[in-house]
Amino acid sequence: FIYILDTPGNGSLRLPKDDRKSLGLIQRYFVFQGMFFPNSHFSIEIGVSDISRTKRRLIFSTNTKTIVNHHHHCRIPLSSIPRGLWMNVSFDI
Repeated sequence: FIYILDTPGNGSLRLPKDDRKSLGLIQRYFVFQGMFFPNSHFSIEIGVSDISRTKRRLIFSTNTKTIVNHHHHCRIPLSSIPRGLWMNVSFDI
């Protein structure tokens, strides 16, 4: 799939569109390919559930400076993302 999110301000993409549904992915790795524009912020939120079906969110963001860990979510900084280049970002979930 190819999605272009070059909307000034807040462009967003949600898969699946309904929060109550799941993509049903069981792979350990999630790879995202994209180009991040200079002077723009980027974040990606990945929802996961454990064996007991407890949902948790992993939020990776260029706006976050330090790791913030809460019971149901964790914010992780993306400070080393190069800008203006196509790249693959791999997440080992």
